[in-house]
Parts: sequence; structure tokens; C-alpha cells
Amino acid sequence: MGSRNSLTAAHLAVGDLERATPLFEAALADTERVPGPDHPVTRAVRSHFEGTT
Repeated sequence: MGSRNSLTAAHLAVGDLERATPLFEAALADTERVPGPDHPVTRAVRSHFEGTT
């Protein structure tokens, strides 16, 4: 997940939301599945994603 998050951040840094959005969606799906939907990491990913859309 860390590499995907770094890649997502790089896309956001250059304003490429088209590439960043599916990566965010995948990261959110991963964190909802692995640590769970109420885990602090999942909430952080969700919050960050909502702030970019």
C-alpha cells in the first residue's frame, strides 16, 4: 500500500487527478478489507480521498 500511496501523492502533486483517483479508490478498498472500515488508517485514506474529489 505504501508504494501506491506514494504514486498517488506524486500524481496529485502534478495535478493529475485522472490517474490519482483510481489509485485512491484501490487504496481505500485495500484498507477497508485488511485493517477494517473503522481502522484509523482507513479513515485517514477516506478523508484524504474526499478532500481531493
